Amino acid sequence: VISSTQEILAQLLVLDRGDVTEHSSIVDDLSADSLDIVDLSFQLGRQYGCTLPKTSVLDHAVAVFGDATRFVEKGRITQDGVALLEQSLSAYAPGQLHVGMQPGDVFS
Repeated sequence: VISSTQEILAQLLVLDRGDVTEHSSIVDDLSADSLDIVDLSFQLGRQYGCTLPKTSVLDHAVAVFGDATRFVEKGRITQDGVALLEQSLSAYAPGQLHVGMQPGDVFS
């Protein structure tokens, strides 16, 4: 999955395959924009026969709990937010998440 995702990203963003690493930030390192991310989602869904969620784990938690204060406080991820994200299917790298991050930094 990682290798095929790297290949798709390289093709989508017109990069050399070696420029896309397992821990590349799609936005910060590879300069993808929101349309690139939508295209990536579509291509991965088509390749693997699935539909990727349109909302983040935090957005889903807000829908369940009614507000985000348990997970995001003053625009920063809380300890509960870090725990929720680490238990999600997103497979964050060790040390990638920490209390006080801005949600946008997590998802880029």
